Amino acid sequence: MLNFNDYNLRVVYAQYDNGRTAITLIDEEDGMPFTTASVNMPNDDCPKGHVYIKDYSENEGMVKYLQGKGVITEVVSYVNSGFVTVPLCKLKEE
Repeated sequence: MLNFNDYNLRVVYAQYDNGRTAITLIDEEDGMPFTTASVNMPNDDCPKGHVYIKDYSENEGMVKYLQGKGVITEVVSYVNSGFVTVPLCKLKEE
């Protein structure tokens, strides 16, 4: 469980249609989705064990937050997507 301000959040891993990792944060109190932490970048290479993180707009600071909670370890590269740069991060091995 993660704690973001006044919310207790659970990390839920899933897969996008192309098999890549998707990460959603769920509010433990009401079971509702809090935010989607990942981004599917289908036209860019994403090695196994890595994930693109939405670290802009309402999710600004998400990389640092997920690193602090042990979900991801490091940023390995960045990909331009329109008006934003999306970090490719290594998932922490379970």
